[in-house]
Amino acid sequence: MIVQVLLSRRSPLSVLIEEPEVHLHPRLTAHMAQLMVDVLGWQARSQVLCESHAPEIVLRVANCVLSKEIAADAAQVLFIEKIEGSSNATSIGFYEDGSLTREWPDRKGFFPEREYEIQSLVSKSKADEAEAQA
Repeated sequence: MIVQVLLSRRSPLSVLIEEPEVHLHPRLTAHMAQLMVDVLGWQARSQVLCESHAPEIVLRVANCVLSKEIAADAAQVLFIEKIEGSSNATSIGFYEDGSLTREWPDRKGFFPEREYEIQSLVSKSKADEAEAQA
C-alpha cells in the first residue's frame, strides 16, 4: 500500500508513514527510504513524514543529501523523547555532506553502537576540518 501511494504520481503529495521498517529486512528499509526521497524529486511541493525507529532510514537520507539527491534543507529529523512526563521534540538537520547538524540527543535505543561510533567519527572529522580552516 505504501509503495502504491508513493508511486501514484499525484502532485502535490503528502504522505504520513508509520514505522515502515516493521517486518522489513534492514536493506529493504533503506530501499523504502530511497523511494521516499525519490518521490520528493518526482513530485513538486510534496512532503513525506515518516515515523520510525530505523537508523537505516536516517542513514539513507543522509547519503541522499551527500549525493545531492535531496537538498540538505529539505530533510530533517525530529527526535521525540519524553522528559518529565512531557514529549519534547528536537529538530536535527543535515549538512551538505550528509552529517547531522547536531549530536544525536540520546545514544540509547536508536543507533546501534557501531553506527553511533561512525556518526561520532564524522562529527569529529568535521570539527577538526573546521578548526584547520579557521
